[in-house]
Amino acid sequence: MNTSVCQFTGYTPAYLTFDRELRTPDDVRRDFRAIIESDNFVLQITPYLRTLATTLSQARDTHEHQQDIRKKYADSKRRDVTYKLSDLVLVNTHVLSKAKANITSKFIPRRDEPYQISRIVSPTYYEVKDPANPYL
Repeated sequence: MNTSVCQFTGYTPAYLTFDRELRTPDDVRRDFRAIIESDNFVLQITPYLRTLATTLSQARDTHEHQQDIRKKYADSKRRDVTYKLSDLVLVNTHVLSKAKANITSKFIPRRDEPYQISRIVSPTYYEVKDPANPYL
């Protein structure tokens, strides 16, 4: 189990999983009473669960905050893509493998030949046509 503090959550994965830090071999050799006293008895379970819920909500908030920071940075470097009518674009294809026909999707090109934009439906959705075959 990883015991280093995660930048996204602010806690270690062990702490988020078990709601306590993992014991090292030195801790086990030095103090056996701490292990016996730290068992969760019925009287101690309610505060334990409250602490766990608080910790998980803080980790979730920290993670969402870190995602927002990363998104803001990534969006600052990104350019808006705008296409005009009759621009040529490549279309992503998804070919399925067929063992009987000896076709492996791993070796098929991921993008199909250039298509021409025929209509702009929305800023992110375009209709394309094949310039080699305008009837399709």
